[in-house]
Amino acid sequence: MAKREITLVIIMALVLAYGAYEIFFSGGKAASPRGAPPAEANVDLNAFVTDMAKNLRKSPEQEKVQQIAKTATLEWAPDPFWDQDYALQTFLHKEEAAGSESAEDLGLMYSGFVELGDTRLAIIDDFEYQKGEWIDPGDYRLEEIHRTSVVLVRKTDGQRFVLQLEE
Repeated sequence: MAKREITLVIIMALVLAYGAYEIFFSGGKAASPRGAPPAEANVDLNAFVTDMAKNLRKSPEQEKVQQIAKTATLEWAPDPFWDQDYALQTFLHKEEAAGSESAEDLGLMYSGFVELGDTRLAIIDDFEYQKGEWIDPGDYRLEEIHRTSVVLVRKTDGQRFVLQLEE
C-alpha cells in the first residue's frame, strides 16, 4: 500500500473508534434527561402560551387583517379603470350577434383592431379596412368596428354578419 492509502485507513479507523465510543460509552449524557418535566415548567409554559395569545391579538398585522375585512364588506367606489361604455357596447353587441346568422361560411377572418384617435381600422384577411369600405373578395360592406368583432352587411339583401376576433 502507498503511504497515502495507509494514512486514509488510519484516519477512518480513528473516526470509527470515536463514533463507537460516543454511541456505546457516553450513554447519551448530552441528551435531555428522560421523564416527566417538573410541574413548575408546566406553569411557566402555560403562562407563556397565554401571554403569546394576548400579544397575537394585539399585533399590528392582526389589526390590518381586521381593517381589510371591515373594508371588504363596505360599499365600494366605482373602479376608475373600468370602461363602462366598452362593457355596455360589448354586452349589446353579443346580444346582437346571437340573433344574427353565422358568419363562419363567409371565409373571412377578423384578426386585428387598430384605433388611432377617432379612426378605427379592422384587419380582415390581412388587409386594413375602415368603416364603410367594401371588403375585397365579396360583396360585403364593413358597417361597424368593435374591439372583439366587426359587422358586415351583404350588398344584395342587406343581411348582417358578425365576425368575431380570432387571435
